[in-house]
Amino acid sequence: MGLTVLVRTNPEEYYATNLASFGVKVLVHDPFDYPDVNTVKKMVSLRSDMFFSIPPWVTYSTPEVRNIPINNRGMRGCVFPDEVNLRKMKQYSYNNCITECRENYTLEICGCTQFYYPNNGGFRLCNLTDISCLAKNKRKLEIMNPGQKNFKNENEPFTYPCNCLPDCLNYYYPIEASENILAMVTVNNKDLIYGAGMNTENDSVFNVYFSNFLVTRYRRDVVYSWKGLLASLGGLLSLFIGFSFIGGVELLYFFTFRLYYRIRSHATSHPFLSPLANRRAQNVDRHESFQSHFSTSTHVNMFQNSHWRPSNMQDITANP
Repeated sequence: MGLTVLVRTNPEEYYATNLASFGVKVLVHDPFDYPDVNTVKKMVSLRSDMFFSIPPWVTYSTPEVRNIPINNRGMRGCVFPDEVNLRKMKQYSYNNCITECRENYTLEICGCTQFYYPNNGGFRLCNLTDISCLAKNKRKLEIMNPGQKNFKNENEPFTYPCNCLPDCLNYYYPIEASENILAMVTVNNKDLIYGAGMNTENDSVFNVYFSNFLVTRYRRDVVYSWKGLLASLGGLLSLFIGFSFIGGVELLYFFTFRLYYRIRSHATSHPFLSPLANRRAQNVDRHESFQSHFSTSTHVNMFQNSHWRPSNMQDITANP
């Protein structure tokens, strides 16, 4: 469950270093990730005995997260290793994407790639003639977003460097360190694991091990799917307005079929909206005119008959 490393440092051979100190820099990272500047690291100085306790934790995503678009997966998106293919790396990760972005920017401005970057043989390695270009653009190549000229304003929308999204499946190894000073009497004891012949002036020892046999796992899951959202909305509607499935069907009928037949009946009753209504109105007018004419002529005949009939009856009564 651990690893012990004996470091033999020769300070007199130091010529050019990135840090103004003696010792080694220990980086702990996932084996598929390229060790970048943002990797968890610890310094091991001279004549020190270091203990690095690692309580790892894992962040994984459920299959429901894969069904959601990449940019809508929470925390402004995440990517599974098999969803994006990199040109030089075998497996996608956030660190690998940033590393490839830095390498591409180095190729763009200097026409070469540095020896410590992954190279499949298709790119020229930088040599002594490229040192001036690398030194001139060192600051642009070491920042988180390679090639960035100015820092963005707070009002601008957030974007990840080089459009590299975080990992949906992530392994993280935090380090809890403790340090002691090597004692010459102790380290030269043959019964110890280090053996004899150590130089306590320049040598160092560090021990890396897992703090326990358990790993903490964090799950990224969908809080509300469309099924859960539908169930929640249905429960709220039932609670406040007594909504049910039958009520939904009735509501659909009221705004579709009922509305259609209502508009149709209104159009039929209006003479300017339906030719059939115009014909019906004309027939009604003809019928009423004919009926009024018939009643008038009948009234005249009846008046005439009523006027003639009493005279005849009077004559009959006068002359029986």
